[in-house]
Amino acid sequence: MTRNIDYRIEVATPLLDPRLKQRGAGHHRHIVQRYGQSSLYR
Repeated sequence: MTRNIDYRIEVATPLLDPRLKQRGAGHHRHIVQRYGQSSLYR
């Protein structure tokens, strides 16, 4: 599998709204439960 390292952009921003923060945490939990912790750092 080839990696798109040359044209990849990653962005991070703080979540200040508590509802958005909870929603983001829910997405994170779902990914970890479904694919495992290592899938976040591939």
